[in-house]
Amino acid sequence: YMNVEYHFGQVNDSVIENIIITDVVPPVAGEYPSYNCNLLGSGYHLATYKDKNYDAYWVGEEWPMIKNGIGWWDVTNGDWHYGNKPFVFGHEYQIRVYVQTDDGYEFYTTGKYNVPAGTAKVNGNAANMEMESMANREQEVRYTFTCQQAAVSEVVVSGIDVPVAGNAPDYTALV
Repeated sequence: YMNVEYHFGQVNDSVIENIIITDVVPPVAGEYPSYNCNLLGSGYHLATYKDKNYDAYWVGEEWPMIKNGIGWWDVTNGDWHYGNKPFVFGHEYQIRVYVQTDDGYEFYTTGKYNVPAGTAKVNGNAANMEMESMANREQEVRYTFTCQQAAVSEVVVSGIDVPVAGNAPDYTALV
């Protein structure tokens, strides 16, 4: 017999109770932040309008710390981590993913003050939701990573001459 399987992903009704974010690349020392992820479920998308800020200082200008609706906060330094700087080993970095609903959908809230009442996950881990101005239409999902060292998978050494009796050893090499 043959078994055919297809995964449709999470399907939401008009009230979205769970925000699931996958494929976030965790911070690694010396590497630059990724501003990509996948959202599972239906009825919501990345709030890319957040790439521009509308407060008094930044009116209509690019907000360099948020790209594609995603920002990285350096918890250790207490400031935004800009994409032109590599991650620092041992620092804690919080990804902030801004999502908003599609037309006809809303996020699950307590109702009275629109406090988020649903759940969120980043890469399978429980994440926090922060209330945006219109919590039933916008959410900010936060998850904190500790920056790890890059794993060395291979070391290549070349340029060393084969030892020959009577000759001096070769101490020059390319790594």
